[in-house]
Amino acid sequence: MGPAATLEALLKERVGQLVGSELRAIEDEISGALDSPVPLIREMGGYIAGAGGKRLRPILLLLSARMAGYRGPR
Repeated sequence: MGPAATLEALLKERVGQLVGSELRAIEDEISGALDSPVPLIREMGGYIAGAGGKRLRPILLLLSARMAGYRGPR
């Protein structure tokens, strides 16, 4: 494993320790919002939600809130 991969793994682990449960709650909300009785909409929503890069903003929000001292359910 190269230095970049090692750093990435370390960051993922540390972020998971800090905001993992809150991030899972956000992902559950997103999944619920994308639920639809229309199969095509469900399929497209799953594709969009599963694509990379959709977690950075929620992670930054959660980390910023924590740095500002916020500790709440939402």
